[in-house]
Amino acid sequence: MTENTMYDETAGQWCVNSNQKSPAEEGHIIAMQVNAEIDRIVSERQFVWICDYDYKTELRRLVSIKAFPLRADRLAFYGPDFLGWIRQTALSLWEKGYVAKD
Repeated sequence: MTENTMYDETAGQWCVNSNQKSPAEEGHIIAMQVNAEIDRIVSERQFVWICDYDYKTELRRLVSIKAFPLRADRLAFYGPDFLGWIRQTALSLWEKGYVAKD
């Protein structure tokens, strides 16, 4: 187990095992969330493809695929461009044969 050290500007000292996260850790956490969301979208697209839906139902399911659908502040947090990029990347990966491992 490694120690988590962080410089506390208010105290003017280094803190060992701090609960604060460094910017690199924050970026890594967001990257892992985005990767998981891409895998979820790929799995959802695969599910729609496997199911034998009629045309209208399949189209409705495909249109409803969104990135982070359960997060209330998703537009404010990620922005519409980034959410669109996540969705397009996932669908592009699926079209190229990528299948998320469950």
